[in-house]
Amino acid sequence: PDVAGRAHRVDKESYKEPNIINIIMQSIYIGTYSLVRSSMEEADIVIEPNVAHVGYGDFHHAQECILQGELAAQASILEIKRKLGNL
Repeated sequence: PDVAGRAHRVDKESYKEPNIINIIMQSIYIGTYSLVRSSMEEADIVIEPNVAHVGYGDFHHAQECILQGELAAQASILEIKRKLGNL
């Protein structure tokens, strides 16, 4: 088969029919994204743990998320102290 034929076959194989849970979760994400971003603009310091790869239902990653949060907070301590010193 030509390249277009192979691409069509791959797309067909990898396509998953959307289900209601995924649609609801994506809607919630889209709805809250701009709200969170605007709140972050007003913050003096934003601590962002490296957990972008973890989804809403990935409860088995809880310990990893906690560790990433601790590491991100520790990395921000000097900036927090500097901001508090300016009060």
